[in-house]
Amino acid sequence: MIGYGYELSGRMVDEQLAINALLVMASTITGTYILFRVTIRWCLFWFRIRKKGHLGLYNSLSLAPLMHRMKANANSLTLITVLSALTLTLVTIAYSIYYSVEQVSRDEYPYDFAIENNQRDTAAFTAELDSKGIRYNHQTIHTFRVNGVVLDPMTSSGYREGVLLWLPAEQLQQSGRDIPVPDYGEAVEYNASALSLYDDIDLSKRYPTMLELRSDKQTKSYRLNEIFVENIMNPGISGRQILVSEATLEEIERRMSDTDDFERVQIDTFQVPDLKELELASPLYQKYNTDDFYSADYYSRYRSLLEQSGLLIFIAAFLGLAFLASTGSILYFKQMSEAEQEKQSFKTLRQLGFDERMIMKGILRKQMLVFLLPLSIGIVHSIYAVKASYFITLSDDTIPAIIAMGAYAAIYFMFAIFTLGYYKKIVKNAML
Repeated sequence: MIGYGYELSGRMVDEQLAINALLVMASTITGTYILFRVTIRWCLFWFRIRKKGHLGLYNSLSLAPLMHRMKANANSLTLITVLSALTLTLVTIAYSIYYSVEQVSRDEYPYDFAIENNQRDTAAFTAELDSKGIRYNHQTIHTFRVNGVVLDPMTSSGYREGVLLWLPAEQLQQSGRDIPVPDYGEAVEYNASALSLYDDIDLSKRYPTMLELRSDKQTKSYRLNEIFVENIMNPGISGRQILVSEATLEEIERRMSDTDDFERVQIDTFQVPDLKELELASPLYQKYNTDDFYSADYYSRYRSLLEQSGLLIFIAAFLGLAFLASTGSILYFKQMSEAEQEKQSFKTLRQLGFDERMIMKGILRKQMLVFLLPLSIGIVHSIYAVKASYFITLSDDTIPAIIAMGAYAAIYFMFAIFTLGYYKKIVKNAML
């Protein structure tokens, strides 16, 4: 059941996302409960059978109590595992969003500033940057917009129609973009919001495809090779962003310049290399921003996402500490109760000649199993949950996951140390 939950989590992002998510949680939680109640207990009994009942001192102090109490402890161990997985998933996702803010902002806003078809504002903004002594790189891109049709076999109509913004790769390279130039007659699409446009995140089903431009004379098709989940132009510049070579752009312009929907576009782009100067330049640009729907520029978007993710981390950390305290306390008090019940056993072992060090070695084995089992299973659950939530973060979660899991495990094992300390106190009293 756990395996089914893991497998389904890798393909649950589709039109039945809510149902799939419920199925993943139900199968994983039920499988975890059966794992503790039946499977692990069976493994321990199988180990005892292999030993022909001769467990020895250390295994008697560690495995034997687990065998007899695993059935009764299945509920609490399942709860601890699920809470650990939930905590790790929440904290990892929150930290991943914070960790990737800069990259996400840059994917959305490849240029620090962009002004469309407004030479007067461009000149005024440039003059203000010069007056403030702000260093910048300015590049003008000449292109056009025209309506087009993208064939899409995954839609009911079989195509998607809209305004296309054609961007010449060579001009973008001159502005500092490190991008390949598509072959003649071929194109590539860029869209930072591509994953949110469809019910699934497997874009390979839709590309490569064909892109059609229809004029009064004829319909011309171009091969649309793939789509990149990033923008190649700031989102304030309207139109689906299609990258082509300069030669392809000129050929399209000759064919489509007489159509009614053809619109010439001049885009002035600015890059400010120094972050402190970029912070000063952002308020200057706000005066020329007339689009209320999009954030004005890269730095404004970056600051906005940073504030949002910071609040998200605070909430996730608060909940994470609450869940961590809960899971650690459940195990701690349960082991305290078991230690009280085992007092007489420690006195008997003392009478048989075993000292405190030998008894504590067996108890250490038991505590490692008790604390490691729910933690390790919870970590595996959270790994698959984080992988399934990629459509939320859209970034590499490896480093945030390692940091979150390492911090959680370190605090979690503090409860194991407290438990060992309590056991040591019980054993010392039994030795008297």
